[in-house]
Amino acid sequence: MNARENTDLQFPDDTGTRPGLARRRKGLVRERHQRPMIMDYGDKWRLAYWDNTVSPRKKRGKVWSKSIVPTRRKAQQLADDFMAGINERNNAPYLRRDTAETFAALVEMYKAKIAPHLKNSTRMNYDFFLNTYLVPAWGEKRLVKLRLVDFQDFFNGLKLAPKTIRNMHACLRTVLNEAKKWQMLKDNPAVGVRLPRVPRKQTTLLKPEDIKRLIEALPWPTSAIVILIIHGSLRFGEVAALRWKRVLADRLEIRERFYEGEFDDTKSDAGDRDVPLDSVMKQAVEKARSLSRWRKPDNLVFTANNGSPINRRNLLNRHLKVTLKKLGLPACTFHDLRHLHSSLSMRTGASPEVTRDNMGHSTVDVTQNIYTGTWWEQRAEAVRAIGELIWGGAGFAQGNGSGGNDVIPIPPK
Repeated sequence: MNARENTDLQFPDDTGTRPGLARRRKGLVRERHQRPMIMDYGDKWRLAYWDNTVSPRKKRGKVWSKSIVPTRRKAQQLADDFMAGINERNNAPYLRRDTAETFAALVEMYKAKIAPHLKNSTRMNYDFFLNTYLVPAWGEKRLVKLRLVDFQDFFNGLKLAPKTIRNMHACLRTVLNEAKKWQMLKDNPAVGVRLPRVPRKQTTLLKPEDIKRLIEALPWPTSAIVILIIHGSLRFGEVAALRWKRVLADRLEIRERFYEGEFDDTKSDAGDRDVPLDSVMKQAVEKARSLSRWRKPDNLVFTANNGSPINRRNLLNRHLKVTLKKLGLPACTFHDLRHLHSSLSMRTGASPEVTRDNMGHSTVDVTQNIYTGTWWEQRAEAVRAIGELIWGGAGFAQGNGSGGNDVIPIPPK
């Protein structure tokens, strides 16, 4: 084929010399390096250069005194060294990216590159916030136009629970942090948003006698599940993922969890643990084995009729909530019942470290400050004991206004 026969072949032109064939260029644009020459200003050397890190760009200068730098050659060397840093800043990737890059494009990058490394529960929550709220609101917005004040207005206008708003903001901040790491943004515009305070939840701990009433009244298998949650501190997802091969003579091996239709590793490294089996837990597991048609080592201990994992929402709505209401007990969730393990352990005198390890927490602080609560009787007894310690059994004397004292006795324990 000669040159004349090849005239119908056309190649895309990225040089811009043939406008008819040029295609739009995306991504990084050409780097620009400045090497201005030093100028003689009497008793000093002066350098002028462009600062592209601000918009619009500004012309700036740098000077060296001739008393310190006597020769032009030395001044030019200093100027070149100085401009190396200026050129690096001026050509930072976030300054050279296509200004049409959008938040929606960033989200797709995040899902492809980062989401596969997340726990499935985190990934599902982030997908919900991104697909339902963030991408519809900000998807078409260019990254370089995202501003803190606009995010503040967005979160101020949401009619959602404070905790939901905070979780959504955490998702947004995480995605934009990746953009900053990838040098697509200089700063994260989501950092600094003021968020609503989460009201502290006032919980009423079930008394031991009420816990017994609840377990005895719950239908199967929820009664056994609640026993494992309260006695053994298992999370519901850990109960749902428990297999027969993980049930040993004296312990349960917790190695996985089931969350929103997917099996996954435990919530954290500390969650991968062995939990001691007491006699009540053993009875619950033995009853599960006697009633189950699925007893192979890899089968689940608690299953639906077809052998599939149990459904948390079904058991919560059909069993737990109904039974609590019937008994006149405060409403709670399976997670609230897990908190009881920490409080009961404290009441029995178990050390915080033992409770931490049974619950699969990484630090004692989480166990003590978030999961552990107290009963009213304990608090009342603590106040009474302080009075007895200070005043003994005699009570204290209070002036009656006439020079005498009225003795108020401390009631006996």
